[in-house]
Amino acid sequence: MILSIVPIIIIDAYFYHKSKSALINRTLDQLTTVRIEKNNRLKDFFNQRVTYIENLKNFVVSEQIFTFCDSLNTCPGFKLDKLKQNVRLNVGKTNPYNRIIFISERKKIEYLDLKNNFELKTFNRESVEYNSLIDAISNVDYKNNPVIYDNKNDFSSKYHSILMIDKVYENNIYLGTIVLEISLKAINNIMYENNPHNGLGNTGETYIVGEDYYMRSTSRFSDNSIFKIKVKTKGVLKAFKGESGTNLISDYRNIPVLSSFGKVDIPQLNWVVLAEIDEKEAMIPIKLIINDIIFMSIILGGLLMGMVVAFSAKITAPVKKLKQATDKISEGEYGELVNVKSNDEIGDLIDAFNKMITQLKEQSVKLEKERLLRSKSMLDGQEIERQRLSRELHDSLGQSILALKIKFEQLREASESKRIVIITEAENLFLKIMTEIRNISNDLMPAVLTQFGLLQAIKKLVREFSANTKIVIDLETNITNDDFDKKIEVYIYRIIQEALNNVSKHANADVVNLKINIKQNNIELSIVDNGKGFVFNKENAIKGNGISNIKERVNLLEGEIVYKSELGEGTSIFCKIPIK
Repeated sequence: MILSIVPIIIIDAYFYHKSKSALINRTLDQLTTVRIEKNNRLKDFFNQRVTYIENLKNFVVSEQIFTFCDSLNTCPGFKLDKLKQNVRLNVGKTNPYNRIIFISERKKIEYLDLKNNFELKTFNRESVEYNSLIDAISNVDYKNNPVIYDNKNDFSSKYHSILMIDKVYENNIYLGTIVLEISLKAINNIMYENNPHNGLGNTGETYIVGEDYYMRSTSRFSDNSIFKIKVKTKGVLKAFKGESGTNLISDYRNIPVLSSFGKVDIPQLNWVVLAEIDEKEAMIPIKLIINDIIFMSIILGGLLMGMVVAFSAKITAPVKKLKQATDKISEGEYGELVNVKSNDEIGDLIDAFNKMITQLKEQSVKLEKERLLRSKSMLDGQEIERQRLSRELHDSLGQSILALKIKFEQLREASESKRIVIITEAENLFLKIMTEIRNISNDLMPAVLTQFGLLQAIKKLVREFSANTKIVIDLETNITNDDFDKKIEVYIYRIIQEALNNVSKHANADVVNLKINIKQNNIELSIVDNGKGFVFNKENAIKGNGISNIKERVNLLEGEIVYKSELGEGTSIFCKIPIK
């Protein structure tokens, strides 16, 4: 089920990621389109203002207003009416201007108040507006005419505006200056559209930010935002560095928005235009996609669950039978086979399991036979050892004790001189009995092994074996008299003793190479004779008590044993026993 669900989750996550990425890219592209469209409209708007101020300059020159009129009201030939008529014809119904200002060479400032029925008014030379305007036209770089001046100080007390300034010349003689006070409301009409079909939804907006980081157009979320709301977002900062692009940023409300930003394409205006929409609104289609994904995933998950249950039931039924059969095997019952027919891997597993049961049953029978033979061999060995001890006690020790008894009986009737001889003979018998008891005890547990350690016990065994059998033993060892675990010492001693007894009884050898060395925390034992050898098989290992005893002791020490023997080439025994 997990293997089925994981790909669905991965595909859903991939589809969600791709859909989200596509939606974001589409929204950003749409915002960029809106931003570029607004930028182009602004550019067209100012181009139209440039055209008009050029026409107005020509009119002023042709009518010689600055030349002969100290005031527009005193111009002969009703020049004021002609000027008003010219302005009305050009401003149209939308009227993008607050005022059209005329500054004479003598810095007298008059203006037509287009917001107040084209009334002609004059600036008081002592007023703040007058001085602010004079400063503005004085600080303008007139490399390009006309000049667009971002009125950051906003000297107008009535209207927010931007100035378009152009000087009037005739025959290279300065006559005066014309200033179009362009209403930011006209620019705001370009930027702000509360239209549900503008592609910006309920939270989208386009706005302008000046180089002082204050808005130059109305915020959708605040009617009083021009020169009031400061915008210093990542998009604005990047745009002022000359970059244009899109990004997910926090806007001036500190709300995540998708933003498209860039500078206004009007060289004389250091403005930034932005088109933005709240991320939350832009991601609404993604929520619908998520709902669809969840719905489809639930349907697919349900179908998969049904399929998994059906297939798992088919698969687990024979597996459960295998488990039941395995439990019976663990209890020692090897007879029952699993009867399930299947042409798949489960069927192959069942066939292999049935073969294993058959083999285990056969091996169990063989192991039982081997166990019985080992037990018989062990009991036979014990019985033989008892018989040997019985013979030695009866034939040797028993006769000596009987003779000692007779000597003591002779003492009763013996003369004084005869008693000394009998006592001497009795003492000799005592010594003989003690020697025989020591020999029997040494066969059962060599005293030298318990008193002096494994090395001295092996050397003594080799000396006595060579003396008794005339077989030369070449001993090589690097062990010292350091004590091993007593169990290891006894077992190794018995392994060597058993192997040498086998050589003396069966091998017809005259040389034995005996090596016992310590290597890498292991005792490595090698016993190689030059005898007649034999063909080694399992029956030999079972029937031969010596071989069986050696193998049993090595296994008890958790070691490894290898036999090698061929007819006419002697026998080799290799043992590797870990030191614990």
